[in-house]
Amino acid sequence: MPTSDSDTSPSAPVAANTTSQNSSPASTQPSQGKVGDFMKAVQKKLLELYNPTSGQTFAVQFPGRFLQEDLYAWDTDQFSKPVVVNESEFRLVDQLYDVGQVVGAPNGSNLSIIYEEILNNLVPGFESSELERQQDKIRQWLLKDVPAAPWVKDLLKEQHQRAGTSTPDDSNGSFAVANKLTEGGKVNRMELAEALMKEYLRAKSAWELDRDKMIRETKPEDLEDFTRTLADITAVRKAELSAKYADAVVLGHSHTVRQYLGYLDITSPAKMLQDAKDAFRESSASSLDGSMKVFPVQMSPVDWFRGLSTSFSLEDLTSNPDMILIEIDAKSKKIDALQTRLAFLQGTPTANLQELKQKLDAAQSTNAQAEADLSSTYNANVVSIALTCVSPSGDFLMSEFMSAAHLLKITASLYNGIEDAMKKVGDGQVAVVNASRAYTTLLSEVAAAKATDNILEEKELTMQITSLQSDVTELTTHLKFLRFDASGALKTPKDPKSVTTADVPILPPNSASNGSRWQDVTIHHETSNMFSMADQSSSAYSEDSGLSFFFGGSSDSSSNSSADSSSHFKQTDFKMDIGFRATMVTADRSGWFQPQFFQQSAGFYHIDQQVSWSKWPESVNGARDLQNATADVWDALNKYLMPAFPVGYVICKDITIKVSMDSETHDSDSTVFQSHTSSSSGVLLWSTSSSSSSSSAHQKVYTQETSDGFVIRIPGPQIIGYMFEIMPNDLTTQLPETIPS
Repeated sequence: MPTSDSDTSPSAPVAANTTSQNSSPASTQPSQGKVGDFMKAVQKKLLELYNPTSGQTFAVQFPGRFLQEDLYAWDTDQFSKPVVVNESEFRLVDQLYDVGQVVGAPNGSNLSIIYEEILNNLVPGFESSELERQQDKIRQWLLKDVPAAPWVKDLLKEQHQRAGTSTPDDSNGSFAVANKLTEGGKVNRMELAEALMKEYLRAKSAWELDRDKMIRETKPEDLEDFTRTLADITAVRKAELSAKYADAVVLGHSHTVRQYLGYLDITSPAKMLQDAKDAFRESSASSLDGSMKVFPVQMSPVDWFRGLSTSFSLEDLTSNPDMILIEIDAKSKKIDALQTRLAFLQGTPTANLQELKQKLDAAQSTNAQAEADLSSTYNANVVSIALTCVSPSGDFLMSEFMSAAHLLKITASLYNGIEDAMKKVGDGQVAVVNASRAYTTLLSEVAAAKATDNILEEKELTMQITSLQSDVTELTTHLKFLRFDASGALKTPKDPKSVTTADVPILPPNSASNGSRWQDVTIHHETSNMFSMADQSSSAYSEDSGLSFFFGGSSDSSSNSSADSSSHFKQTDFKMDIGFRATMVTADRSGWFQPQFFQQSAGFYHIDQQVSWSKWPESVNGARDLQNATADVWDALNKYLMPAFPVGYVICKDITIKVSMDSETHDSDSTVFQSHTSSSSGVLLWSTSSSSSSSSAHQKVYTQETSDGFVIRIPGPQIIGYMFEIMPNDLTTQLPETIPS
């Protein structure tokens, strides 16, 4: 199986050059989509990195599937993996797909459920063999009673008495049979061999213990006499041991017994099948919600989740001050809503709140009191915008504030007197930090002083408020960085036309200090297919049309300008440079999943002929034929329960797409281009929207306008491919009516 989880530094980026020659919908020329299909270009490059071996096939996922890092993060120094993390990883690797060169969403089947169904449909073969008859003869010889010499009888009685007086914790093992001697004074060969070998081992252990005791108790001045005594008795004791060993070999046939055990100690397919069922049953645990069984899985590398964080910096993703300002406003309004809910749960604070407020006022400086006055006078969004207009020297820029307020449509009555209030604040950056800390501390103390039945919800609200305030502080700091230079002077807004697409790096710097398991991939692509061939098409990719630049997000309600630009884009050739980082994570399903039975299917019967994992078409002679199988072959295989299962997951992140445009297209359609980027479901094969409730920045798309095009950044991470293990052909036969004798 190919691996990619070593911590060696990646080689030079893998590069590809493709040219799309897709004709426009109005053209009557035959489609040339396969010539420059971006999907096939990505698949080709990934196959160079992760080439499947015999019995495996690789498939690209379209669209890419977002991964939420916090679902899989845990402290790998712990002895065991947290239950919630194992459940998240199991749900990820337990999903099955309709296999082909391109796969979409999971097909709704679960590997664990189908595996259990297949196991319970298998019946071991009943063919009689000569080995079974020979085993029966060997067993009869071993269990045959033979006469025992008088000293052997005494030995057996002594061992029986010793076993009867030993405690369960004693190291002396007891016999499986209470009394090995029959009424006629006979014992079977198996028991005789065991008794004589045990006597030899007991005597050997006693001699070694006596020798060690003599060595420990000998004084240094008596060492010479001890050495002479030890030399005299060692030969005698070894001779006694040799005699006892000879009794075990000659009288007990110990060598013959062990030789025959080799013919008897053979695990049959029936026992192996039962062991697999037992392992599957014993490994299961209930999910946290009780809806399904969860089994242990081991991802490799174990800390695979650590690499899911993006290497893009905040400056790479948010370079537009207006967009940052809108995000600050949205988060500030959410803070107001959460604070209102928290105040409702806590009730109206009285003496306790006043006491805590007095203690807080005594601990804060004059600046902190001024900031508290500012927060109590104006709404949070007004204060947040005002703080972004404070220079590093502490000067409040009213003109900048008025521009921002006008952009957000804030009425003048809401910020009346803001300039005088801001002058009292002083150092703006310290004021923001102190106000946030004071308010959070006050809320925490109020919650601790007045415990109610809603304490859990209050804690959750407090955590959300703290997190949002931290986000606002970070965005405020970044916005001030964009507005002011190191000397504190207001920066001149950067003209997008001053930066060309070629000036933007294709990949961000790698943040790993000790090498990386990620591979850098760069692709040059040219296309005229910027949109799906039909707005109402349920699929944005087909063999005929290739892969469109945008997919999803279009509808009949699109504006005329969008429709016109769509038509215009289809008639324009676009050059693109795409870069991303990729790695493969493998899944080990431990001992509960044992697919070796599928390789031995010819030796099993099936109960229900409709329950089959995979039956190959007659045109397929081996697993290698399926690596490049056509769609009709995979369609035939996907009718069965599990034609293949994923063993490796190719993940990508730090996606950068640089689109070059001619001046006419850039000037006329740049706004429409940005609109489609934000409203579409994805770009090329990567998703740009997620159904997850998480608001992580990893699940967003960011655009940057340049003088000759656009740069699209998708932090990721997303699954873009799977390494599938192809299931062997099902060769089981129908269960006969009678079991062969």
